[in-house]
Amino acid sequence: MKKSVFMCLLAGIAITVSAQNNTSWYFNQYGGWSYTMTPTRSDLYFTPGFINQPRHSFYIQLAAGNSIRIQVSSKEQLLQLLNMDSVINKAWSAIKEIRDSLKPEEQNFKIEHATDFAGTVRIRTQRIEDNRKHYVIQKNEVAALKIEQDTIIISGVIKHNEAIRTGYRGIYKVLPYRITLLLNSYEQISELQTAGLNSTLEQIRSEWNSNEKWSGSRSWKYHLSGYYNTTDPSKNRRMQDTWNSTKYRSSVAPFVQVSVQAINNRFAPALGAGMEWVNARANVSNHFQLFWEPYFFFDQTGSGKNKMYRNDFVSFQYFTATWDKNDRTKVLFNQILSFSYLVHRSGNFLEPTTFKFGLPGARYRDVFLHPEFVFNKFFKDFQPSLKLMLYLD
Repeated sequence: MKKSVFMCLLAGIAITVSAQNNTSWYFNQYGGWSYTMTPTRSDLYFTPGFINQPRHSFYIQLAAGNSIRIQVSSKEQLLQLLNMDSVINKAWSAIKEIRDSLKPEEQNFKIEHATDFAGTVRIRTQRIEDNRKHYVIQKNEVAALKIEQDTIIISGVIKHNEAIRTGYRGIYKVLPYRITLLLNSYEQISELQTAGLNSTLEQIRSEWNSNEKWSGSRSWKYHLSGYYNTTDPSKNRRMQDTWNSTKYRSSVAPFVQVSVQAINNRFAPALGAGMEWVNARANVSNHFQLFWEPYFFFDQTGSGKNKMYRNDFVSFQYFTATWDKNDRTKVLFNQILSFSYLVHRSGNFLEPTTFKFGLPGARYRDVFLHPEFVFNKFFKDFQPSLKLMLYLD
């Protein structure tokens, strides 16, 4: 037996180490030996339609710290779940049949209720092992205390005769849904019929119907999400639509920025106006900007009057940024590159063949500190410069 195992290792064949955790070892010529967790046959049996994960997710906060997360793959699935009281009641009726196995009650359980295409109900239970014990003493009486919540997962699928997206091997025929309940006790599922879930589902449907960007043919591109609090509706967050993090989204829009720059021993205000192409993925955006950028210099004439001199640059600018709410109060390194060429000259502030190169600097929210090098006479003369910009989005 040892010899056969050794030969398998030499051949680079993946070996299942444990049937319980389904851990497989494999050899990678770059990284050496490593292991991966693969789904067990039980996991696959209780994950209908696992190829296509539900992409739209709605979180409902209930009383006493309980909560529900509803995940669907399509709008028509939501329509089938509008009577959430009935869906939960059917699951509770099935769970009651195995109620005697869910003891002792102070332990935590994960209960999965899956329905296949034929309507067959599958139930799997798991006792969450925890060596820690919790107790509470009230009026000189000791009682066991349950800290963690129980988990109930209700899942199912609907199947189309034809794929929603043709040309994708028909995998979009299978559309799964998943309802995850986190309850202080699994038995509290029987109390959810009075939690107002049907009205919350109606609100989600109404918001989905009013979402002008969404359409059935483009459902695969979007992740719709929303937060709803049944005890304090003022905390609700209406449905939002975000693009799939694995997909790029592009747009062309006007671009405006204002700046002030230390150049040729003077401070000159400037304005940038043009167009930008934004290529974004998740919360990372790449900006390609082409714009007209006039600089304004001020000086006194021979008669002592103030006069403004405008010098125009045509500028190209590229920067990439990660927009994160947690970073809004931080000074961040800014990945920005720029090139500008002087196309109109007024006064003697700049040489006729002046051009500029800009390098990465710092950013705070929409304010950028951008170092530049000003060249003239085709690299014969140059000087460093510093620009402070405000990006008007």
